[in-house]
Amino acid sequence: MDLNVIRDRAYAGAKERGFWDYADIKEEKVRIGCRLALVHCEVSEAIEELRKPDMDIYKFGEELIDVIIRIGDIAAYYNIDLDSTMESKLNHNLTRPLRHNKDL
Repeated sequence: MDLNVIRDRAYAGAKERGFWDYADIKEEKVRIGCRLALVHCEVSEAIEELRKPDMDIYKFGEELIDVIIRIGDIAAYYNIDLDSTMESKLNHNLTRPLRHNKDL
């Protein structure tokens, strides 16, 4: 499945389920901030799964997929071509130094 298909399906599903119904929020940056907060929630859910002594790798994977879905949703709103952007960013990252010159 290519990234733009994921993007479009994520956006359609979110709209269908009311996640873009922000009639009371007029400012675009606030609406997108709400969407980014949902990405953060999914990352937090993945961390919580990781912390369990009997971590379920499938459930952990689902939480990671939820992050991708939420990001796809936002990318669709801005009509970002995720396929070309991913290709460009991966190529750019190959030019960066080890750990981007940061200590762990």
